[in-house]
Amino acid sequence: MKDNVNNWWRGRKKIATLIVMVALVAPLGVSFGAPVPNQESAADPNLQRAGPILIPHRETAQEPNIDRKAPIPSPTLPSGNKTAPAAAPAALAPAASSFGPNLVPNPGLETAGQPGLPASWHKGGYGSSTRALTYPVPGKSGSGVEVALSNYASGDAKWYPDDMPVTGGKTYEFSDTYKSTAASIVTIRFALSGGTFVYKDVATLPASAAYTNITVQFAAPAGTVSATIFHLIKSNGTLDTDDYVLREVMPPSPPPPSAQNSVLNGDFETAGSGGLPARWARGGYGSNTRVFTYPVSGQSGNGAQIAMSGYASGDAKWVHEQVALSPGAYTYSDSYMANVPTILTAEFQRADGSFFYADLKTLPAASSWTTATAALSVPSAAAKTRVFHLIKGNGTLSLDNVAITASSASSGIFLTGAVTFRFDDGLSSQYSAAAPMLDTAGFKGMFYIISRETADNGFPGFVSKAQVQDLAARGHEIGAHTRTHAHLTALTPQQEQDEIAGSRQDLLGWSVGSVLSFAYPYGEYDATTLQVVRDAGFTSAAATISGYVSTNSDPYQLEYQELRNTVTLDQVKQWVDTAAQTRTWLILAFHDIDTNNSLYSVTPSMFQSIVNYIKQKGIPVVGATQGRQSLP
Repeated sequence: MKDNVNNWWRGRKKIATLIVMVALVAPLGVSFGAPVPNQESAADPNLQRAGPILIPHRETAQEPNIDRKAPIPSPTLPSGNKTAPAAAPAALAPAASSFGPNLVPNPGLETAGQPGLPASWHKGGYGSSTRALTYPVPGKSGSGVEVALSNYASGDAKWYPDDMPVTGGKTYEFSDTYKSTAASIVTIRFALSGGTFVYKDVATLPASAAYTNITVQFAAPAGTVSATIFHLIKSNGTLDTDDYVLREVMPPSPPPPSAQNSVLNGDFETAGSGGLPARWARGGYGSNTRVFTYPVSGQSGNGAQIAMSGYASGDAKWVHEQVALSPGAYTYSDSYMANVPTILTAEFQRADGSFFYADLKTLPAASSWTTATAALSVPSAAAKTRVFHLIKGNGTLSLDNVAITASSASSGIFLTGAVTFRFDDGLSSQYSAAAPMLDTAGFKGMFYIISRETADNGFPGFVSKAQVQDLAARGHEIGAHTRTHAHLTALTPQQEQDEIAGSRQDLLGWSVGSVLSFAYPYGEYDATTLQVVRDAGFTSAAATISGYVSTNSDPYQLEYQELRNTVTLDQVKQWVDTAAQTRTWLILAFHDIDTNNSLYSVTPSMFQSIVNYIKQKGIPVVGATQGRQSLP
């Protein structure tokens, strides 16, 4: 019934809006023609509209972006997270082995030496047989070598490289590609410090009609100072080889110790005084009735509970002791049960004693113990930090296993931090003013295009298809921003699919790259929208949640910092510095690059100053797809 009422009201609002628009336009002598059929043609490509265009769709002071506090629970990722988290932080799995450099000289056999020999290689063999060693022959890639044996009675034949430095007791890996008409053997000749040799067969291989890769590991005997490789045959037949590799197997790095929890008594097992867990206090404010209970049955052992009634304003929370954390990326986690939605909020205290706050996530009600996690970026301005899991309405919240741990297993852009220049709507000033500044600095931007609202389709102030293609040709990334900048949550699922998947198909038809990132118009989306975006083939989506992208971020709700005309250069510099210090991904969102001083306008001089500062800092600049590749 509620949905029907909402749909009726939306319909009435649309009719009222249309009446007002007609009343405003009629005195100007604008007439409305017959609807254009919903089909694409050479004369009117990728355009479906009825009547003339009146007002371009985009963010304005009257319809601003939604300022979201936190990601919504995602249908693709439990509770908005990328993976279902474990009940408590665990040690990382051991790292995989790595390898030293290839020790084989002229490993691809591409460099010729003396006539009939590859450089740094030798012919070898012994015994009673007819041996033919040929170079070059067609290899797996480029040149290879061949040995042929006939009239075999004893001995072998082989090609082998110069001796290579090898250390006794260490493990090495050998590989090559081969094809043969007879069985072959891989033998290592170890040269020992006393001048003697030790031979070890490490592989016996079957005949192979096509080039095949062989990989084998072995340990060098004690006292080894060098070694060489014989890939040989010991019977009538031929053996062709190529692509030799001999490299040391580096031992895996020892696994890091279990993540250290910065929250003392986060499991509530140690009781304090006055009915409190040790190192915890009661907190809250506003007009409500707050009841704190400890101990209660937790997920494991003791937990703590808050019950709120008579709510009019404020909140209630259990408060752990402040912790001094170095600037950087952290993960907050806990176990909770709640019969109402709850909120995670970070409190930061400056050295001068003042406070500032950041909402991390809104969590859904949970009838059984559930793990909550959130990315926590600690800025350099924070001398002390803590996180509140709070309740702001009538209901109950139970907590256990509260932890703040340093983020681990970072890779890619999260080793250094990164910045993205995000441009929404495809405005002409972005092409004419911003893109040239980025090109000069060697940076690439991320341009989200409304595929059916372009200059070609009668939208002044927007880019043309040719300009979008030019941006892509210059290395900038193109993303989709729907077909008509629609209010997605007011549409049916089928209409959402047409706007979202349809915009990607439109842009793919322009040959502007893979189009893997999406931006939500006005920042409006719900669980259905998230699923449609993923199903459309996008690998990331830009949201309107203020903050920094970390390894815990939902790739379909990427955080950002929005540039409006009220933002100062010092604020932007602070954002950039924080991303570098916390090794997080800062997405800077722009609209107009002009001097109109509208809500979503940044002057060209301001934009140039931002570009210059990021260039000076040396922080990497990436597109959405490159950044997404660093997320788990």
